[in-house]
Amino acid sequence: GDSLDGKPLRLSDYRGKVVVINAWASWCGPCRAEAPELDAAQKHLAAEGVQVLGLNTDTEPVNGRSFQHDHHLTYPSFSDPSGRKVLTFPRGSVPQGVPFTVVVDTRGRMANVHTGPVTERDVRDLVRPLVRS
Repeated sequence: GDSLDGKPLRLSDYRGKVVVINAWASWCGPCRAEAPELDAAQKHLAAEGVQVLGLNTDTEPVNGRSFQHDHHLTYPSFSDPSGRKVLTFPRGSVPQGVPFTVVVDTRGRMANVHTGPVTERDVRDLVRPLVRS
């Protein structure tokens, strides 16, 4: 798909890394609270082979871009105004509302799902078993 910046973004580009995918929307209060936590996780875990990606569900991508800019997010986010990317997750594996976070292992398999907002510590706990020592 495309990032909020309009650039191509593919999960397969991160094969071999642990990927943390966080679904969010600009209007979501808990999403606003967790954004700095996810950014801190990206900064602190990148050297361990972890990549955070967002999945913005705003119907108007401009709102997602503003959110990304206002929160100084250093990780890219998919733009999913139609909700089609959310539908590619296996049925019943993710909640219907945001925020939620999916962790994908180095082989591209879903390893963990966290419902609700996450902290940097939550992200560390979710990826710890999957990161190469």
